[in-house]
Amino acid sequence: MRAETFFGEAREVGYDVVTRSGQRRRIRHARTDLPALLAAFIGEKPCELGRWGSLPDDAERWDAGFHVEGQPAAPVGEDDGILVSSVARLVDERRDPRRGRSDSFDYIEISDVDGRTGLVGHKRLASHDAPSRARKLVRAGDVLVSTVRPERGTVGVVPHHLDGAICSTGFAVLRCQEVHPLALAWLLKSDAVRRQMVRHNIGIAYPAIAEETCLSLVLPVSRIKLEQASAAAEELEAAQAAFESARARMAQFVGHSPE
Repeated sequence: MRAETFFGEAREVGYDVVTRSGQRRRIRHARTDLPALLAAFIGEKPCELGRWGSLPDDAERWDAGFHVEGQPAAPVGEDDGILVSSVARLVDERRDPRRGRSDSFDYIEISDVDGRTGLVGHKRLASHDAPSRARKLVRAGDVLVSTVRPERGTVGVVPHHLDGAICSTGFAVLRCQEVHPLALAWLLKSDAVRRQMVRHNIGIAYPAIAEETCLSLVLPVSRIKLEQASAAAEELEAAQAAFESARARMAQFVGHSPE
């Protein structure tokens, strides 16, 4: 009989650690998952953050974050969700800006992506100052997914004016085939997808996922809902374009260029 292992993940432990004036301090509060995990461990009451399970002999992962929620089932019907691989492909076009003919280039790093809105900014760098991670060529409409700390949901869409820019190798680059890029980006930012990403985290101080993991993620929508999301994304894209145009006119009026 195979022995079972208890997998538990305490997300609240009774305090937060904050940094103030350069010093880290512990701020206590009443939120803690430890009693619920203990109750699940001794079999008194089930808990979403912990469960008993068998660990295969050939298991490559032992961490609780990977096992506690279980592997999401692959979709078998149109209402079970959609694999990212069925609506987009992973691209990895490389270019070293230092070896090009241009003296400068547009560079997108992880901090240039607004995790809240999905908008993508950039920096104009001298080609000879290109960071070692500035190697991936992107096209307008590509979806950039940060593979570093994926729980933050840093996902954005390359705008038209950054077609041909270079992004960090810390991004997975998805090129859409059957979905609007903005729709895919927002679905990848959903809690359901981010939980899947976290399961595949590797590393503690600098957690990251492999690029290929993005293709195996299950989008929590049916095919019909995906079409509706794409239609809504077209409206959002038009609204964003109108906003940027109005912002540029206002910036010109007050005498400075928008950031």
